[in-house]
Amino acid sequence: MKREGSAKNTIKMFYQINQNLLRCTILLHDAFVFNNLEFIDKCLSKVKEIRQSVKVLSDVEMDNDAKVYVKLLENVNGIVDCINQICANVKVKIRNRVAFSERAVLETSFLLARLQDVLRILSDIILSSRNESVFDRHNSWESGQAILSRDVILCEYILVSVSEIIRHSDEFVAMHQGRFVEGLCVASAAPLFMHVMEAIKGIAIHGRVIADKLTEDSRTYGGMDNKSPQQDI
Repeated sequence: MKREGSAKNTIKMFYQINQNLLRCTILLHDAFVFNNLEFIDKCLSKVKEIRQSVKVLSDVEMDNDAKVYVKLLENVNGIVDCINQICANVKVKIRNRVAFSERAVLETSFLLARLQDVLRILSDIILSSRNESVFDRHNSWESGQAILSRDVILCEYILVSVSEIIRHSDEFVAMHQGRFVEGLCVASAAPLFMHVMEAIKGIAIHGRVIADKLTEDSRTYGGMDNKSPQQDI
């Protein structure tokens, strides 16, 4: 039998999950740049915490205001899968001492930093959900009053950021393939780099879906275009 859970506790727990996801991307960056497996171990430990939190939320009977978070747990699991993929490839890089070009390191660091930015903003959106329901907020406004809530602005920022991450990732992969053909990079580095790029895109896309769903009502009642982001996965 499922335990009952309040919206407040659910949001608090979902926020902590996202903070752990953010922490994972920071640890992955440090592991990749400094070639240190300790950061990978710490990341995998965080992954276990996230999995446990997801299980707890899955086993709780949510009230109506919190059900959206249960639906988003699939996206959280998708992000965790991508994190595990990056961990696996960085492990190979470190253990086999695979040499990455300075350019590949800079490109990967850049995208991981952009991911961290997206997840930080996502935490702000999650926290904004603690306020009164969007429907009640909009019903209390007078006709003709300007409608553009903070979480909508943050969501738009995430949508643009994720599009840029995807574009940069595709460009970096194409350039890396060109360098490989020209013999300017190590053959063993090419698949690792491409797998990491693909996983970074996956994290960004799942984060975009979460932001979109959490601000869906705000954009609907605000009269903005409420199209869901394109599913790239």
